[in-house]
Amino acid sequence: MVCFDGFETYFSGMETQDVKQEDDDRDLPDPSDMDDHDEPDLLPCPNCRKMINEDADWCHHCKQYVVHETAAARSKWRSIVVGAILATMVAGMLAWFFSR
Repeated sequence: MVCFDGFETYFSGMETQDVKQEDDDRDLPDPSDMDDHDEPDLLPCPNCRKMINEDADWCHHCKQYVVHETAAARSKWRSIVVGAILATMVAGMLAWFFSR
């Protein structure tokens, strides 16, 4: 035990104290809960289509606020427009083919 002028310090006797290592019984994360990669999840910006973090409030490329519902609505309208153009092209090709 180390004493300084008759006072014991907090660390007095630690070198002689037997410290037992207790078993580490902390719960480790389940391997199925862990990702295989450390990369953030990225989604395309609905405005400029560049990849941004899925939790981003705004795109750092085009500086527009990101509203993910807008992307779904835009995708729906895009599908309708592309379908209408393709239907018109097919109808025109059929009309040309049968008019010969």
